[in-house]
Amino acid sequence: MKSILRDIQSLNYKIAIIPIECLQEVAREINELKDNNNIGKLQNWIINEMYVLDYSSLSFKPKSIVLTAKKHDIKQIVFNYHGKKITDYLSLFNTKLKDSCTKVFKSYGYKLSYKFWLPSKRLAVKAGICEYGRNNITYVKGWGSFFEHASFFSDLEPPKNYVWRAVKNMDLCQKCKACISACPTSAIIKDRFLINPDYCISNFNEMGTEPFPDFIPKESHLSIVDCLICQKACPYNKAVLKAVNSTVEFNEMETELLLKGVPIDKLPTTLKDKVDILNMKWFYESIPRNLKALLYNAV
Repeated sequence: MKSILRDIQSLNYKIAIIPIECLQEVAREINELKDNNNIGKLQNWIINEMYVLDYSSLSFKPKSIVLTAKKHDIKQIVFNYHGKKITDYLSLFNTKLKDSCTKVFKSYGYKLSYKFWLPSKRLAVKAGICEYGRNNITYVKGWGSFFEHASFFSDLEPPKNYVWRAVKNMDLCQKCKACISACPTSAIIKDRFLINPDYCISNFNEMGTEPFPDFIPKESHLSIVDCLICQKACPYNKAVLKAVNSTVEFNEMETELLLKGVPIDKLPTTLKDKVDILNMKWFYESIPRNLKALLYNAV
């Protein structure tokens, strides 16, 4: 156990291992949230159709849930357009997190089964890895909200002295309303733990090409993907964003090519490399719409 923890932590990952029985408690909590709150359509869909809340389909008998987290590499990006520079941030997913953890466990003879739709945030908060903000995003000291979760089932015996605590917001949130005040669609609700995802901008610009709903103010589109308005407003993120020192810049021609939606395989090599570096392929089809909305606020 200690060797596994040491090896994972040496990769600058955070890790917690909890008994498999903890999933039953979280499943009950999630179902109570669903039954007792007026949750949105997206949350209902995730709970009913996507969340992994049992392990009956596994090829082995799990004894624990392994929760990990890795800080994102954050890039400042700059789009040159009609003589102006429009700046944004991109928080880059760590593609090695899942494979690295699996490799470590396998080297000690243990199985590890990655499950994207385990309720990772809630499990990780209860296991002490992170804390919730009012915006229902999780935070780690020194990383802010710019990190990712990866959760697994394992046949490793859990420790006896594991952390398991109640879910609550950060202490900072008790006297702070920065994200509530900043949210342009009022998706963050003052007296409720859950946000209303049906009004969260992130859920509209991460996929698709259809026009944005009318309830989103045009001046609120400030990111090429996702929405960082509440995260930029959060005091917990100020130092993290201030420390960003890596920039990827798109010249006027490259910006125009992205606006036109030129297929990736038809892009100039230098632009294609930037798309790869910034991991933009997963939302590439949405870039023309998103970039047009972003540039609207700069002209």
